[in-house]
Amino acid sequence: MADRQSLSIDVQFLRFFENPIGSPDQSYRKRLAQSNAEWLRLKSTFEQGYPQPKLHWPIKQLSYEIICPKCAIYKQTHPMRLAKEPNLGGNSFMSMIWAAEVFCTLEVILGLKSIQSKGYEVWDVLIHKTGQPSEKVYQLYVPGIASPGVIFDDNLKHTNCPFCGTTKYYPHVRGSMKIRREALLPDADFILTHEWFGHGLFAWHEMIVSNRVAQFILDNKWEGIRFKVVEVEE
Repeated sequence: MADRQSLSIDVQFLRFFENPIGSPDQSYRKRLAQSNAEWLRLKSTFEQGYPQPKLHWPIKQLSYEIICPKCAIYKQTHPMRLAKEPNLGGNSFMSMIWAAEVFCTLEVILGLKSIQSKGYEVWDVLIHKTGQPSEKVYQLYVPGIASPGVIFDDNLKHTNCPFCGTTKYYPHVRGSMKIRREALLPDADFILTHEWFGHGLFAWHEMIVSNRVAQFILDNKWEGIRFKVVEVEE
């Protein structure tokens, strides 16, 4: 089980968003139109429950193949597990505490299918005790990983794993993430960054989505996620 020290993170690390699209001060559509962004980061703002089995997170998980036990970078190989059916409370998207995987309702899945969005797979989410699929949420699993190409500010905090050599960056909390166009995958609406983000035993790839998918989600007023602009550099 992860110890308290390894799970401790500072206040700056917890500030995932700074003026994200979807903030209550401006409408979703207005801010997205103003940004003129081709790509945006998608982040869950509604968390419920913990990955199961909770006591062995993240090193011993039924859903992950752990690549490095020191920094906990991983590959998801099996469906995520919830302790119980979530109470979405009007949200269409959610994630779990400690985990970056994004879940959504059937309405969202059908909507994304209707616009022929690409770059994601629909995975079941299992109820841990029964092993049965959730009746409320599915995972938006993104298999496509970009080439290295995120452009980092020199001041962005990062750590280098002494065991595997992986660099993990703290989340962007000021300004926009920048990525080189050559790193993006063709013919996709959902992509994961090649680079890892996190701290201690937290590790994830950032999920970025195309403008048309972000606009579609915002037009439908689906709650539980926010967007931040990604600047594409030629």
